[in-house]
Amino acid sequence: MATGTTASNTVRTGCESLPFVQTLAVDAPLEHTLIELSAVAEIVALGSDGPGAHRTLSALIRRGHSNVALIPKAARESRLPVAVLVDGVPSSEPAIRAAFDEASRRHVSLIAVHTWSEPGHLGLPAIGWSPIEWANNREQEREVLAERLAGLQELYPDVPVHRITSSDSNFHPFTADPLSAQLVVVAVGASRVSVIRRLTTIGVPVLVAKR
Repeated sequence: MATGTTASNTVRTGCESLPFVQTLAVDAPLEHTLIELSAVAEIVALGSDGPGAHRTLSALIRRGHSNVALIPKAARESRLPVAVLVDGVPSSEPAIRAAFDEASRRHVSLIAVHTWSEPGHLGLPAIGWSPIEWANNREQEREVLAERLAGLQELYPDVPVHRITSSDSNFHPFTADPLSAQLVVVAVGASRVSVIRRLTTIGVPVLVAKR
């Protein structure tokens, strides 16, 4: 039980998939309480339109122990796919695992998006690169995405996967089309903070995967 808890109650919901909900009334700072509770939770969910939501999210990402979801007020179409932003580094693996799991639970497909920046000026191919070198670089990035997805597609054969690759690191199809995904899963990282804010601003639920 969280430090400073003054009241605890278990509520019967009448919902078969979630029969009981435990409620807590806590006389303690919100961020401290949620960080403490995250040690025994699979996911901590926050409303994106609440006061200080992004500050609380940042605190949970830095010091919390569980995955964190930021959920807008409006409901999403349940048939839409789950999406995941895939970096070419091992830190994206929790996000990929969580995305496959969420897609499987929801019985929907998964969109895997991998972006990168070209080594040249303003994200363009480097000066002196031949067309074949540029094409080879793009193929290598597609292989990075394939490597990150390897193994999980076999573990989740029920989840169809659609891959998107782009050399524009600022390209995020979910910010261009807010109706294209019911949930976007991202890995922990400072570079993702602006993406999370953009997505939640336009009403897209976000899951930040830490484990």
